[in-house]
Amino acid sequence: MEILTVTAGVLHKEGKVLLAQRRNDTTPRSGKWEFPGGKLETGETVQQGLRRELHEELSIDAKTARFITEYIHHYPDRTIRLMAFHIEEFEGDIVLHSHQKMEWVALGDLA
Repeated sequence: MEILTVTAGVLHKEGKVLLAQRRNDTTPRSGKWEFPGGKLETGETVQQGLRRELHEELSIDAKTARFITEYIHHYPDRTIRLMAFHIEEFEGDIVLHSHQKMEWVALGDLA
């Protein structure tokens, strides 16, 4: 069974975290909210993949990335290994390339 490693960047600023809404298209998770990130490419470390994904999706360069947790979910055809990282420092102005909307959400408002 395929194991797919995916990264997620939990960007934190002034007591809030960034959530990004996927574009409305034909993919299964269309319109859903998520932490930015994505699949590793062949030969990448988790840190390299996270930084690449944040640059591709948001046009930012993460300066810090502290591991938070790992979550494993089993699907019938594959296993997803999600690795989440806390990002407090980044450079650049956020520009959405893969999402239709973003919001800074207070930690207490996450359900």
